Amino acid sequence: MLFPELDRYDQPFVSTENPDEDRKLIIDFWMNVYLPEGRGVEKTSYETYKTWSNASWNLFKYVKDGSGYVPDTNQQSVKIALVKNDPLEPQLEEFNMWFPHIKQRSEGYKWIDILEETCSEYGCYDIHAYPDKFDLMFTRHRRQELLKSFPGAAECLDYIRQHHYYEKGKKNGR
Repeated sequence: MLFPELDRYDQPFVSTENPDEDRKLIIDFWMNVYLPEGRGVEKTSYETYKTWSNASWNLFKYVKDGSGYVPDTNQQSVKIALVKNDPLEPQLEEFNMWFPHIKQRSEGYKWIDILEETCSEYGCYDIHAYPDKFDLMFTRHRRQELLKSFPGAAECLDYIRQHHYYEKGKKNGR
């Protein structure tokens, strides 16, 4: 095997029975499954991915593995689904678990996808997190627009929670 130390990424998710440890394993899996560069998705089976994705959706309420690969960082995309009527603190806490593991893109920002109530029916929302600011972006027909800039994660996530929230079970919701 070319990368024997990466065998763990070819294994299905198995719970440690400790939710905090399971969350760490899930973050490690999604942020490193494509490493080293060039390893490729063909090295891990769909069935294995599904066990990790299901665990992620069960153990994290607001932050999820995204639905795509980010070639610039060689990582899985990360998606937030914030809930308007839930307090900001647990949503920010979950975000802060993932954020340090997201690599910065060559353009100088970390990219975070936003799952909101329309499920991108009219365009896509995402965050460009720079070291000194968080930009809320909107993309439609490949045209990207800066909607609002924030000094930090808390202000950005609070705004998204109020204006671009996701409610499970609502229109187009999972």
